[in-house]
Amino acid sequence: WKSMTGVANQATTVVNNGSYAWTIPDDYSTIAQVRVYEENNLSNIATSFLFTIASPQISISQPSSANVGYNSLTISEPYNILWATTGTNLNSLKIEVSYDGQGSWSTVQLTWPNTGTCSFTPTSTSASAWIKITENSTTHPAAVATSGPFTILPTPLITISAPTTGNTWGMGKAYNITWDTQGLVYNNLRLSYTLDGSVATPTWVDIISAQTNSKTYSWTVPDLTTTLTNQANAKVKITDDTKGTIGTSNAFTLSIPAMTLVRPNGGEVWAVGDSAPIKWSYDGAVIGPLTLQYDASGTVTDVSP
Repeated sequence: WKSMTGVANQATTVVNNGSYAWTIPDDYSTIAQVRVYEENNLSNIATSFLFTIASPQISISQPSSANVGYNSLTISEPYNILWATTGTNLNSLKIEVSYDGQGSWSTVQLTWPNTGTCSFTPTSTSASAWIKITENSTTHPAAVATSGPFTILPTPLITISAPTTGNTWGMGKAYNITWDTQGLVYNNLRLSYTLDGSVATPTWVDIISAQTNSKTYSWTVPDLTTTLTNQANAKVKITDDTKGTIGTSNAFTLSIPAMTLVRPNGGEVWAVGDSAPIKWSYDGAVIGPLTLQYDASGTVTDVSP
């Protein structure tokens, strides 16, 4: 028998008021008992039934099986492991991680104080990661807790496949911007374009914001005919406005609209006073009004709008 503080062959003396608030000592047992008696043996000895003094219990709140999808962890990004302990426990803890569904374990911390939190930076991706916390105990069976499975995703990346080098997109025409992603990329994308992609800090113009990660977007190139020339250093940028990940396309060309005179196309004979239809076609955004001129000398004098 021991005192209520765990000292062998001793007893704890208390006032006889029918109650005693006992702080359980670190003395694991599955056959523990409590007894109460009058120290001068003026009463019987009252002895309890058998009960268990258990090891402290550890419960891990994060990461957990809820950390999948958009709640997944990301490789090389720090994350706080959180846990709680039932029972007083000042022993240090061993914290481990498994990247292969508990097949093998790697040490995160060998002797971490029981503070309830520890920063952890994943070093590998995983579809079935687990965390294990083990109490470093020499006086009772060590408390052990595991939590998982959870997902660890690769570093976020946005790769634009179109437009790309060699593409010429006409102003006023519709084209598909296409991209692919890896890792955690949110449905909150901002698409932008620039005409001066060759400079260090280009000016970006928004195409659309709050775009889902649909991997494609149909973009009608705006009317930029005031630039008067083809723009050979255009680029498209996609920004994840939630996480900050950015993908930028290779340089491509935005071309001014092209006009083709369909009639006359050579060989017509038109008499003075005839009503002759002049016809043309155009590709892209051609704004008006247009200027029409003719030259009877065979020398073009002005074809500018």
